Amino acid sequence: MSNRIASAAQGMIDAKIEKLRKQIQVLHRDRNDLSPVNRLPCDIILMIFQQLIPDLDFDIAVNFNSRHPGFPGNLLNVTHVSQRWRTLALESSGLWSRIVSPPFRFANEMIARSRDACLEVDVRGHAAKRFLPRVFGQLIRIRVLAIDLSFRNAREPGLEELDRPAPLLETLSLRHAVLPRRLFAGQCQKLKRVYLRQCAFHWSPEIYTSFHNLIALQVSRCDIRLSSGLPSLLVVLETMPLLRKLQLEHPFSGMLDNLGIAKFSRPVVMPSLIDLEFVDLERECVWFLEHTTFPKVQTCCFGIHDSYDSTTSIRPSDVCNTIRKSFQHLQGERPWVFIDLDCDKNMSAHTGMPPEDTDGSSGDIKPQLQLEVEYWSNFLPELHPILHPQYVRAISLGHSECLDEEVLGEFLASFRNIQECTIYRDDVTALLLTLAMPRRNEENGMKELLFPNLKVLSFKDLPNRGLPESLQNLLEMRFDDGRGQKLRELRIHRCRTLTPKIIRRFARFADRIVSDVGQL
Repeated sequence: MSNRIASAAQGMIDAKIEKLRKQIQVLHRDRNDLSPVNRLPCDIILMIFQQLIPDLDFDIAVNFNSRHPGFPGNLLNVTHVSQRWRTLALESSGLWSRIVSPPFRFANEMIARSRDACLEVDVRGHAAKRFLPRVFGQLIRIRVLAIDLSFRNAREPGLEELDRPAPLLETLSLRHAVLPRRLFAGQCQKLKRVYLRQCAFHWSPEIYTSFHNLIALQVSRCDIRLSSGLPSLLVVLETMPLLRKLQLEHPFSGMLDNLGIAKFSRPVVMPSLIDLEFVDLERECVWFLEHTTFPKVQTCCFGIHDSYDSTTSIRPSDVCNTIRKSFQHLQGERPWVFIDLDCDKNMSAHTGMPPEDTDGSSGDIKPQLQLEVEYWSNFLPELHPILHPQYVRAISLGHSECLDEEVLGEFLASFRNIQECTIYRDDVTALLLTLAMPRRNEENGMKELLFPNLKVLSFKDLPNRGLPESLQNLLEMRFDDGRGQKLRELRIHRCRTLTPKIIRRFARFADRIVSDVGQL
């Protein structure tokens, strides 16, 4: 008897709970229907959903949660807001066409939801190898394919599955992968951009014939097997007449092959190249420039990275002369140059043209020719043919312990038309003194300050110890007693010990002072 009563009571309770649940659902539905966003047309809501999908970035690492940085977590969340939103999202296959992993369980679900849409796939992480068969099964509808096998066992075989047709593929990015002898069965006519980083492959005709229509190519620290170095690269570049952007980082795996290079009686012409980046030893840099020409190039960056050995390395003067000859068409009548002498050993120099309405600040300069040299102190005496000292308008200076301040002072004295100078990082006391002390002008025998036409002086990220006193001494020695013209602007950023009270002391040295706390 008691069991029947208890059972009946439980049934009544369950019925009331179910009734309450339905009432809550009605309230949720009514609330959502009254929300302004739910009154938007479906196509507008889908456009909003599209904005929730992160852009693909092949260089951002997997985060601490082992989740791909492009994972569309917000898009998954909106499918649980309301039934209408869920239906809209699931019926739009294009929303699920960007497949990223990890996590791989969501990647499988997104492949199913994408149905027949063109795919953008970015796979990386420890379990990437297990997920790749699923990816290669969709190769005929993949538009962007990025695979990062950084956790791959070095003895694992290559990605033979890449030798399947990919008729829609436009972008290919591979890292730590071993390429098959042939790519995509030769059927990738739409392939425009290829990024190969730390991969292993052979520059065979079966590989580079797939690259005939490329507009962008990056080869970085790859193991190019059975390569003859520069000749192999020249053969490849000769087959890419549409190439607009080229990034090469240590592209030569073989020694210089004089017999192979002899086939190229004239330099290989790259008629469409606009953007060039080349990083290697100084010898390889010269070889490359001597055997290639790029009549339309607009921006260039050369990185010469290695320790300098005067007995085996090519002379800095030869490197500089080769660069000058290769890019003299960029110099124009009045090139603007920005030089950055970085801390310890790095130097970068930008040659650029200012826009028509420039106000003279370096921020308005679009870099054209950029040179980055690790052992730049060896290059200082030879840089003038490239940098055109009479046209240099902006310079950025850090401290270098490996270079005598007197040597640096002699180099800086060549740039009489500097209008903007930025000083940053590390112990810059000696550098400030170099800028404050007059130097003898070899032409007229008179003593004068460095950068006599200076208009804008900036200090960034300077150390705390003794900074106020050092800056005060520099400004007083340079501008008091009429030694130097008053600055148009003094800029101070991220210098913690320079409080507004201290900065106000510098008011007599500049028409305007700009700092982190605003204009003073």
